Amino acid sequence: MILRSLRPEDWEVTHGIFSDPEAMRFIPGGAFDDPERCRRWVAKVRENEERDGYGFWAMELTETGEVVGQCGLVKVAGKGPEIEVAYHLLRAHWGRGYATEAARSSVEHGLGKLGLEKIIGLTFPEHRVSQRVLEKAGLTFVREAEWYGMAMREYQITA
Repeated sequence: MILRSLRPEDWEVTHGIFSDPEAMRFIPGGAFDDPERCRRWVAKVRENEERDGYGFWAMELTETGEVVGQCGLVKVAGKGPEIEVAYHLLRAHWGRGYATEAARSSVEHGLGKLGLEKIIGLTFPEHRVSQRVLEKAGLTFVREAEWYGMAMREYQITA
């Protein structure tokens, strides 16, 4: 798998994820079926990466070129300097280790090339699969806390 910058045409994969209620069950705000909103989201992610040097990247399978999801490093809204590793995949590609591989690569990039001192990961308390992804990517559970106005489990890794 390669992680690459999002392209305008990646809105279709984004729409496939964001419009799937099961894929969005653990994402604040939930699912929505709005292609134009997905196009705007991809454009905003591209702007953020250009400005910050990081953001969500397309998870592209090396063998086929298929984009199966997005993963990357994002600023936590309204929480100061915190940087979160985050990921979401098309449901057809769950359970294949792609989220773990992409999260691990994103963390290595953040701590290494970008020189970040700390990266966090956030999950709902009942989202055991995402907790395992974060643990396999090297993050450790720190505490339960309120993020985005909800009770979340916070994981972190430091340089």
